[in-house]
Amino acid sequence: MKNYKPLLLLIFPLFWVILGYFETGSLTGFITQVSARKRVWRTEDSILYNFLLLSVHSGLIIGIFYLKKNKEYLWIFLATLIAWSIGIGLSGATATHNVWRTGLLWNILLIPFVAYMIWKAQIVLKIGLILLVFYLTFNLTLTHSMESYTKIEDLEAGKFIKENSGTYVMPKYGWEFTNLLVTSGKEITYLDKITDFNYDYIILRQRVNLQMVFTNNKWLIHKLRK
Repeated sequence: MKNYKPLLLLIFPLFWVILGYFETGSLTGFITQVSARKRVWRTEDSILYNFLLLSVHSGLIIGIFYLKKNKEYLWIFLATLIAWSIGIGLSGATATHNVWRTGLLWNILLIPFVAYMIWKAQIVLKIGLILLVFYLTFNLTLTHSMESYTKIEDLEAGKFIKENSGTYVMPKYGWEFTNLLVTSGKEITYLDKITDFNYDYIILRQRVNLQMVFTNNKWLIHKLRK
């Protein structure tokens, strides 16, 4: 059975390729669809960088010390981490936002080894490791939970929508229209073109030439002519 172990490494990549084929119609679609939106590559975008950043800040990096006892798994772990980091970086298939998500996968793989180390440790070291991992993980979670993609401009525009009635249209700015759904508490319909005016608020792809009723650094809200 040992001869079949390398095949286990192909399970996830093969699943990714097959899923990408059904979604895009191309065997390379899982790369080309993302690389088409390629931005300037930065070190902060790499899988390896985000793995190290998360593992150090969460304390999971200590799991590496146990992996030294299992050379076979250690080589598989490091080889896939480095290969994916280089491959995705060169292909331009880096995630366009929340780039830490891919590096997080390797951090998750370290959790069982950290737990085993704590279980096997002497009582004083055991307590120390538990407190350290708990503190680092709690601090990391608290730091990220305090961040928000919703900006002051979104809150201002959402407040305007909440307090006013009538039919309004506004240009669409990236993914931020979801912020207005949250901050306004009202139904906001997204349309590619103006085809139906049965909604109070409509977000369009294109800019509009209508009476301006609200503006700030991001949002331009226009009142639809009767």
